[in-house]
Amino acid sequence: MKDEIIRSDTPLFSIENDKCINCSVPVCAKVCPVSAIYKVEAPHNGCKIDNDRCIGCGDCLVYCPNNAVKFRDSISHVKYFIDNFNTVALLDPSISGEFEDITDYRKFVAMIKSLGFDHVQEVSFGVDMVATKYADLINNYRGKYYIFSTCPVIVNYVRKFHPELIDNLAPFMSPSVALAKFLRKHYDKDTKFIFIGPCIASKDEELYTEEKYIDANITFRELRKMFKDSDIQELKAEFDDFDLPHGNRGSMYPLINGLLYAADCENSPVFSMADRRKSLDAVKTFSTDINKLQKHFNLFYCQCCSLGPGTTGGNFILSDNAVRNYAQKRDEKLDKALWAEWLTEACQTELNTSFIVDDQRSLEPPEEAVEKVLEVIGHDTEGCRLCGYNSCRDFASYVAKGHVDLDTCLCYTVEASQKERQELQKENAVLSDENVKLHNSEKQLKEKLGELVLENRQFGVIINNLNTAVVVVDTSLNIVVANTVFVNMLGEDAQEIAEVVPGLVGADLTMLVPEPLIKLLSSVINSNKVVTDKEFMLKDKFYNISLFPIAEGNMTGCIIRDMHSEEIQKEQIINKINEVIDDNLAMVQQIGFLLGEGASQTEKKLNSVINTYNITEK
Repeated sequence: MKDEIIRSDTPLFSIENDKCINCSVPVCAKVCPVSAIYKVEAPHNGCKIDNDRCIGCGDCLVYCPNNAVKFRDSISHVKYFIDNFNTVALLDPSISGEFEDITDYRKFVAMIKSLGFDHVQEVSFGVDMVATKYADLINNYRGKYYIFSTCPVIVNYVRKFHPELIDNLAPFMSPSVALAKFLRKHYDKDTKFIFIGPCIASKDEELYTEEKYIDANITFRELRKMFKDSDIQELKAEFDDFDLPHGNRGSMYPLINGLLYAADCENSPVFSMADRRKSLDAVKTFSTDINKLQKHFNLFYCQCCSLGPGTTGGNFILSDNAVRNYAQKRDEKLDKALWAEWLTEACQTELNTSFIVDDQRSLEPPEEAVEKVLEVIGHDTEGCRLCGYNSCRDFASYVAKGHVDLDTCLCYTVEASQKERQELQKENAVLSDENVKLHNSEKQLKEKLGELVLENRQFGVIINNLNTAVVVVDTSLNIVVANTVFVNMLGEDAQEIAEVVPGLVGADLTMLVPEPLIKLLSSVINSNKVVTDKEFMLKDKFYNISLFPIAEGNMTGCIIRDMHSEEIQKEQIINKINEVIDDNLAMVQQIGFLLGEGASQTEKKLNSVINTYNITEK
């Protein structure tokens, strides 16, 4: 037996990035029973399949709303065999449920041979072969219970997620592999065997045996495509028949108890289940409670093989009825004696096999992590199961493992949306109030702006009618306001600029006036104090300047007077005369004071002389 699993270079299932619409809650991930599909943000922003975990159930293919999931195509491989080798088509008995549109199976056989196949065999005979093994297993209980290994999806699930049950898988080949092994001795060594059936997981089935008995595997979907591409239709086909050996009760295999019917054990105490999720639950139950149940488990993932993912789907009741009608027709035409001879020979074929563990279980997350997820989703019950998990706790465990996103929980998504909607409504209410306040503020600002514009116009009229130069600068010494007198004071260059930029607004004052004035402005900006009656020279003229801070030091204003103007000269003359008068008055007052002091001293001395004279006369 093989020591390791050998996988095909082409994955069984893949997602086409150009078709994936990156659903907010990906349907493919939601329906995957083993969380083998997850979202990827970059570079594709879609979903990806973990092929190691995949069990080949095909749910992603069936339920993807945009047909973005594809499975490994084997048509080109089969065509190569048809063109270069003797080929045998192994036809699964579920054809009766899939090809209801073909009214006679004999024409169906002819249509397959029209594709180039040399022989067409009924896998229902392979079912009869393995049924003998299961009959012995059921009728001769040896103290051990088994899970029947005819469904590849169930086998994969055990191998990957319940490896403790690997020895409880019934150790028999599947019907198609069993038939291929038996027939190889009846055909040339180079003959190629191609299985045609409803199951996609069976494409990898040959990987788990030492010898490769089946060379290629195509689904009913692929077979329909080959018919269409080759324009093969029932109306153009004549009758033909299957090659020997023909099957017997194996034709009932697509039904849930079809294998038991073929083994003549339909009334035996075997638990049968055919349901995409319940069958996996049954495996778990087998693991924990088989000693209580004490039954073999006959499990199929699909509700009916003829409705498998490799088919075009259909109605279960119609499919079930079609299988039963087909089995009845085959039974009526079967040569039972010849069939028994073939079966006796076939039973000499060794059908035992074993299965290799491919453990894909991930470590259970810490209980705290699970509890945290349960707290977020607000549930800890059996739940609605819309997420695809049996309970909220199972879902939380997979979220904690990183296999699935929180938004896969529909209840959580709805509740989160409701909370977001409520929060949004609150925020909208606040924004509405703020909008009203903003509207009122905007109205007030417009009114204030109108007042400021009016004041600015009035201010501009006032300063432009002054005979004194006025300029206001910001802290970077850029001009904010300047009147005409100031512009004229700077000269022709400034006047030309002012024609383009009225008032020289924004101009750098350091480029227009001498350094002493810049130093004065800088000192006022830094000290935020008023400076008055300072002089400086510009273009051979003396100017008097007063500086003062404006708007809490953000701007500084300057008033500059031309010392050579008649008004300033008159004012200066008057000031000088006043200064002379004030000085003369002070001098006169000082002289008067000195004279007064001298007269007083003279008076005192004269009085002293008179007194002395009077005393002497006496």
